[in-house]
Amino acid sequence: MKRLHRYHRVTRRVARSTASVWIDTFRLFGAYERKTGTFPDELLLDGMHPNDAGHEIITGAIWKIISQRYQPDSP
Repeated sequence: MKRLHRYHRVTRRVARSTASVWIDTFRLFGAYERKTGTFPDELLLDGMHPNDAGHEIITGAIWKIISQRYQPDSP
């Protein structure tokens, strides 16, 4: 878990320094835990990489960002 926390901090720092969008998976998985009672570890294959359910949550967050930022102009 220590490695995962370090990875989290580094990716956030890289996103800030490159003005990139950063998705806080800790926050997403924590919200999932509060909603379902499922521990975030159950969203990981090996303690680091998301499983199918984890990828689904992340994909939902990506889709939300894309749909908010890239709305086609309405007539």
